[in-house]
Amino acid sequence: MILMATKSLITISERLDEFLAEAETEADKIVIEAKANAAKCIAEAKIEAEKMRLQVERGEVLKKAIQEEERKAKQIAEEKVKDFSGKIETMNNAYQKNKEKAIQLVVKAVLSE
Repeated sequence: MILMATKSLITISERLDEFLAEAETEADKIVIEAKANAAKCIAEAKIEAEKMRLQVERGEVLKKAIQEEERKAKQIAEEKVKDFSGKIETMNNAYQKNKEKAIQLVVKAVLSE
């Protein structure tokens, strides 16, 4: 009887570890994707700003154009980070639910023995 309870606990523990690993992997993927998208947006904005800089000879027009492009790049990057933050929050919620389910399974298995 104790052996079965121990096996149940080990199985539940292994499932909990799997749930946790999956949630962490998904969260890591979302963060990596968010960072890559933000970096891409910023790089594209910098390239466009550089093109404009090369086309303009005078400082004030250039300065305003660069500031506007940087503002747009920052806004796009912030939107991407916000979008992915929501996804991360969703993944964290799923992680917590899976964790709670696993804990409930462990408790149920222990109490039923």
